[in-house]
Amino acid sequence: MDSAEPALVLITMTLFFSLLVERITELAMALLDYGDVRFHWHRFWQQRAAKLAWQLSQPRDPRWQQELARALERYLSCEANGVTAVSVAKVRQAYLQLATKLVAITVGIVLAWLMELNLFAAIDQLNAAASAQSMRYFSSAFLPQPLALVLTGIILGLGAGPLHKVISALERARKDKQPPEAKP
Repeated sequence: MDSAEPALVLITMTLFFSLLVERITELAMALLDYGDVRFHWHRFWQQRAAKLAWQLSQPRDPRWQQELARALERYLSCEANGVTAVSVAKVRQAYLQLATKLVAITVGIVLAWLMELNLFAAIDQLNAAASAQSMRYFSSAFLPQPLALVLTGIILGLGAGPLHKVISALERARKDKQPPEAKP
């Protein structure tokens, strides 16, 4: 199994960096929460919510307005008196989630590129080392190196959960492709 060792190291590094990116993202969110309190950034979110409420209040075709309200349902909160209002907290949460995911994905792509973390090549190496027969379920030969690095970076930036799902899906595909007598 010596030929699989570099691939396992690469996958372990990818997992480590995905966990690191997750923790840094959580730290950034905590710092933004602190900034909201300390520097009164909540005023920005109130302005953003007011702008969204104003945009929603503009007259439109009733069918279009109904579809728009359904699409923006996660930003709205129902008040005690039955009035639906734009929630400042929900607007803030949606913007920050989007921004932190985009930053995390960008950091993941940069890390994958700088460290040459190609998850697909590593899985291909593990596949070659694990299968004695020539039956292959995946080959990184069809994936150009730059695209593989970008995809690895995106997976890395999304965190350990999606990374685990990708590895599990490829492992299931490998097991499903094995002949019945070779399955454990």
